[in-house]
Amino acid sequence: MVGRVARFGILLILLLLAGSGDFRLSSSAIADGNEPGGASSAGIPVSWKITNDYSSFPACHYIDEAVQHIMHKYNVRGASVAVAVKGRLVYAKGLGFADAEKQVPVSPAHLFRVASVSKLITAVAIMKLVEQGKLRLNDHVFGSFGILNDSIYRIYRDKRYERITVDHLLRHVAGFSTRYGDPAFNPVAVAKILHKDLPLKSSDLIVFALHYPLASLPGHRYAYSNLGYIILGEVIEKVTQMPYEQFVQTQILYPLGIYDMHIGKSFFAQRYPNEVKYYEQYGPRLSPAVDGSEEQVERANGGIDIPLLGPAGGWIASSPELAMLMLRIDGFPEKPDILSSESIAIMTSAGYFEDDLLGWMGKDKEDNWWRTGTMTGTLAHVMRRNDNIVWIVILNTSSPRRNTLHSEIVRHMNMAIDSVQSWPPFDLLNPPPFTSISPKVPEKIN
Repeated sequence: MVGRVARFGILLILLLLAGSGDFRLSSSAIADGNEPGGASSAGIPVSWKITNDYSSFPACHYIDEAVQHIMHKYNVRGASVAVAVKGRLVYAKGLGFADAEKQVPVSPAHLFRVASVSKLITAVAIMKLVEQGKLRLNDHVFGSFGILNDSIYRIYRDKRYERITVDHLLRHVAGFSTRYGDPAFNPVAVAKILHKDLPLKSSDLIVFALHYPLASLPGHRYAYSNLGYIILGEVIEKVTQMPYEQFVQTQILYPLGIYDMHIGKSFFAQRYPNEVKYYEQYGPRLSPAVDGSEEQVERANGGIDIPLLGPAGGWIASSPELAMLMLRIDGFPEKPDILSSESIAIMTSAGYFEDDLLGWMGKDKEDNWWRTGTMTGTLAHVMRRNDNIVWIVILNTSSPRRNTLHSEIVRHMNMAIDSVQSWPPFDLLNPPPFTSISPKVPEKIN
């Protein structure tokens, strides 16, 4: 308790000294209990201790140039980039603007939506429960003996639902289809059909889906599904008797020293003070607001229900903290993994089809793994290379050419990394030896 009070006292002194300068207290850092780093945490986010200057070494200019090339070509307003080599975070930098209109530069502490990278986080949570003996991959999800055997989920007529397992959901082979649209991105239409008020709960979305027959027998066809991972979030809550976000934070993130990852909000006015503003390459598109106001809003600012996407696409993170998590599931020895080698092998092995990995998007013959995430206003790419390098690029601008953009990020980042002859000797996850670091509270975006 004394330690926590002392840490808060240090922050308060810094704020008073800063006056009207760059120090601003973030509600993502001071939450329940007035503790830095989020609800019930006891530490300051490592991303607050890093500035862009620490990654301004000449050896790293290739990375700067690669990202700046992409930003210029796709009209990207801001980017957050992290590179870890053999367990050391050697590069963590923001480029461009967190808020282009107010010219607020991106820092390593700024939070970005990571879209479907959230699925990898959810898969890690499921595997943690499997290792704890609280869940099995072949457990059935629906039906009298399923995990979600609550009465509200017993409305289906298609008995094939009772064949769906946890593994099916993880691998996108549960039998769902987005042929007629993705309900997770159409909550307004779903609410009208269900005669429900907005915003919807995840249970509403699941009930909506159960009214319709499956498109295929579970395990027989791959079809990428946000709904499947939203269901997995409900599975986690049922098994743990904890809210999904709380379980991931307290049981996975906080023990790793990751204190500033959260499920995001839908509207800019609701977002975390150190969260970036989101853009589209060719300007904003309009969508119905997901709060039931019936207003037309920018799709990236109230047109997507971020909390509803939650386990499938709702997480926000800084690139340094996301790198911290990746280093604990990469299968390399420098940082002890939080999952067993057997679990990591399962996650990176095909199941029913060639590319149906658990959480990860892909793995090539050279044993490189990757996870992508894209939605209106953001794009994220996580790469675990076979040479013990992990890199992350997150953008606050989306492009209709998202597949091409992902490919260009991979090509330019790998070329830049391969061009670096000698990496900085320090680890940004620990105070660099050349300076003393005081926590810098991220600048608030109004």
